[in-house]
Amino acid sequence: MGSDAAAMLNVPLVNDRLAVRFVGYRVVDGGYIQNRQLNTDNINRTATYGGRISARYLPGNAWTVDLVAVMQNLESRDGQYTVRGQQNLSRNSALPQPFDNDYQFASVSIGKRWGDAALVSNTTVVHQNLDTTYDATKAAMPAATRLFEETVDISLLSHETRLSGQTADRRNWVLGLTVLSNSEKRRRRLGKPSQLVSIAGVRNELTEAAIFSQYSLPLTSRLSATLGMRLTYTQAAGTLLDSVDGDEMESDRNLVRVIPSLALSWRSSERFVAFLHYQQGNRAGGLAVSPDGSDLAVQRFESDTIDTVEAGWRFGAHEQRKVSASFAAFYTRWTDIQADLVDNTGLPFTTNIGDGTIFGVDAKISWSPTSKLNLEIGGFLNKSKFSDPEPAFLSIDKKDLPNIAKFVGRATASYITTAPWVEKLIINANMRYVGSSQLGFGVPLDVGQGNYLETALGGRLDFGPVAVLLDISNLANARGNRFAYGNPFGLADRNQETPLRPRSIRIGIDARF
Repeated sequence: MGSDAAAMLNVPLVNDRLAVRFVGYRVVDGGYIQNRQLNTDNINRTATYGGRISARYLPGNAWTVDLVAVMQNLESRDGQYTVRGQQNLSRNSALPQPFDNDYQFASVSIGKRWGDAALVSNTTVVHQNLDTTYDATKAAMPAATRLFEETVDISLLSHETRLSGQTADRRNWVLGLTVLSNSEKRRRRLGKPSQLVSIAGVRNELTEAAIFSQYSLPLTSRLSATLGMRLTYTQAAGTLLDSVDGDEMESDRNLVRVIPSLALSWRSSERFVAFLHYQQGNRAGGLAVSPDGSDLAVQRFESDTIDTVEAGWRFGAHEQRKVSASFAAFYTRWTDIQADLVDNTGLPFTTNIGDGTIFGVDAKISWSPTSKLNLEIGGFLNKSKFSDPEPAFLSIDKKDLPNIAKFVGRATASYITTAPWVEKLIINANMRYVGSSQLGFGVPLDVGQGNYLETALGGRLDFGPVAVLLDISNLANARGNRFAYGNPFGLADRNQETPLRPRSIRIGIDARF
């Protein structure tokens, strides 16, 4: 059994000037996996609870001040995976593998308007702590139990100030700056459950400052262009933690990047728009623990870059024509790919592996034959290829990029009506097919996943301020493999699966006062 509950309270303190909103929730996802070795049921039960406080103050003269504080904790009893060849929805593990994710967030945002211009300044502080446990017992020595624990502690401070506006001749502009500082500590322990020993971990620190701008101007009455630029300065440093020789600091690395963007938009009418868009993005590099067999305790991984060109069109519905549609095609070039891999001992590490390309198309069409019924169908199709591999990855040259399904299709239907005994009746049905893909690059990560169909059906009855809900997820009770990863120390067996949640029925009620 699972359950969920949430409550929201809006409190106006000063009429039209100051108000506070409180939100609290708790969600329990019932478990459905059995550990036969420990004779325990429902081991993957997960509980999530949290809350949010937000306040808005309007001091006058078009100023706005928003304050937000968020807290969320997630606790899972054990891993979400099963093992093929064993009894349905079960596995044998010598030790429990709990997971905990604690998250805190606070921000202040100040805004001001002057006619067609607006200023927004936001400062955010985030802290996140993740505790992961894996059963590292070797299959050849089941009596010698081993445990692996990893703690990741992340702290982030970010600030952004931007000024935007629009002129009378449809010229839009944005100008801003952003600064962030991020620190991530990753500590690891391995050994007998009662005698865990610290092994090498890493701390990565990143400081980044950027100025950005964007300017849109009409070229003709129907054609407009948008030019953008982001100038970024990045400083990154890494530290080896808990090593035999003591902590070692890697020398700072400094990087300056200019990131451009370009877009063209052609509007033939209020309902039809065609577009062409180019965008570039990148991720900073860092320090990672070296894989087993390396002569180094740690190794650097460099930043990676993505360049994407996208073209397509959108057609909107109106009162006479109740059909809307969209289509987009894109080409992406991914350079110096950062990949998360697993070494021969089962320990994860990060490294650059080479380059890749992705070509894809995405299409959607929606039709409302009546005012009460809406039908929608869509899909995503892509082709990817890995190229220019680093020497250690020559064996996977020209293969598909992992974790990208070749095809994803979806279809939904919704029906809304009224009746004398109910204010509103809503019925929703949807299905989603996820095509096949591979977990990762090379042995032991080149295992299949995906190729499953999800179905769901739901309804809602509104009786004024009170509503009753009934939802059925995974209607066909499919057993597809969402993710072929559960425990890095068991990947070599190539038999892990993360199944869809079995058919679940949710009955709910909500009310407003």
